[in-house]
Amino acid sequence: MELILLSTDPLQNRDTHGPTDPASYWRGVIPQVVVFNNDGKAVLDETGPVSIDAINAALSKVTGLKPQGDVTLSLSRDVNELNSEIVASR
Repeated sequence: MELILLSTDPLQNRDTHGPTDPASYWRGVIPQVVVFNNDGKAVLDETGPVSIDAINAALSKVTGLKPQGDVTLSLSRDVNELNSEIVASR
């Protein structure tokens, strides 16, 4: 499983290049959380503040694994100074 944080600037106002292109899923709202299953289908696609419980449920659905530890204690942390870009091959 991978967590990929994307800068949205490169996704703005451009054509998409199929389902492997992150711009295909970008809805113009920050934050946006998308969780894909092994077939590349989005099982969670939410914008705005997304609860950690919803994310954990989607990850459990995809992996078959349950969250470990005290699931009643969910911490939210901001992610700063991380930019990543995925571009579709042409």
